[in-house]
Amino acid sequence: MEDSAIIELLKKEPKKAVAEILAKYGSALLGVIQRIVGSREVAEDVLQDTFVKIWKNAASYHSEKGSLLNWLMSIARNTALDLVRTKKYQKGKQAQPLDKALFNTMQLSEEMYITDVGLLKAVDQLDRKTREIIYLLYLQGCTQIEVSKTLDLPLGTVKTRARQGIRQLRVLLKK
Repeated sequence: MEDSAIIELLKKEPKKAVAEILAKYGSALLGVIQRIVGSREVAEDVLQDTFVKIWKNAASYHSEKGSLLNWLMSIARNTALDLVRTKKYQKGKQAQPLDKALFNTMQLSEEMYITDVGLLKAVDQLDRKTREIIYLLYLQGCTQIEVSKTLDLPLGTVKTRARQGIRQLRVLLKK
């Protein structure tokens, strides 16, 4: 189903629209969430919370503010970040058994875990410096200040490269 049809469905029958969104974008949203939370099980719970938010806030989507996918990714990312920033989650993360932490290949992988092939191809087309910043900001859930410290770059450079990366992705994804 095309995004325009899903958008119309969001306005009239949000429950049906959520089912269509799940079918079309569910795996991509799950991938983004999983990169932030680090666990498939937790990511599935967060994805469910994400779809509840999408359903309840269906009327708040406005196409002139951005694409449907951007809106969905924003909700998914923010829902995952809300969880990651809770004390309960942080406490549980610290108590993770060593063997599970060592053998969790998803957390140790250097490859991005994005299941939307078009998005993966677009991100791969970015230059290395820009791709690294986009990865940290949007897939790892880091703040711009955290990225600045991690990469030992001035905050202004991080902001500029992120803005350039988003512009490049918009162009690449329109093709």
